[in-house]
Amino acid sequence: MNLNISFLILFSILFSTCSPSYSQSDSFNVEFIKAKKTIKEITTFSANYKSNNVNKISVKIKIESTEKKGVFDPNKISLIDHENNLRFRPTDVLAKRFTNLIPFGRVSKVKPKLKRNKKLYAPEIKDTYLDYNFDGIQNVDLPFNYGTTKKPDLLIMHFYSKKLRSTTLTLFFA
Repeated sequence: MNLNISFLILFSILFSTCSPSYSQSDSFNVEFIKAKKTIKEITTFSANYKSNNVNKISVKIKIESTEKKGVFDPNKISLIDHENNLRFRPTDVLAKRFTNLIPFGRVSKVKPKLKRNKKLYAPEIKDTYLDYNFDGIQNVDLPFNYGTTKKPDLLIMHFYSKKLRSTTLTLFFA
């Protein structure tokens, strides 16, 4: 709960001021770098989402483990729209390693229809995003099409945790 409150404060500060902010959770120090509204479609490593009606936001943060190598769970991060009382999960999370961006692994919450997507389904991996609900705030899950236009396979994804020491993360929200 402490980690989620830290990120809630982080993102509340993010849209109310322009100065960098700093937050600490149980095992990570988190520093806000920047946020921007993107005009491009959201492109994940395995799906695209294109819509003119959806605001797309990228947020860059620097995390540093207070332990030797802490386990970072990106599902605890959310973006809250206070005007409409909506809470959004990240649609993509990328960790910077030298000059490369490495995605966090994805897990499907629902059983895929297409055989090629069966490897994404892992019901034993808990979705911790659901552990941090807020009174009066509605969770929004954006399904991505992992199929085709003729054979859609709409999946709601969450992410695997990763052991990290210190890195810059780019989070995408829609």
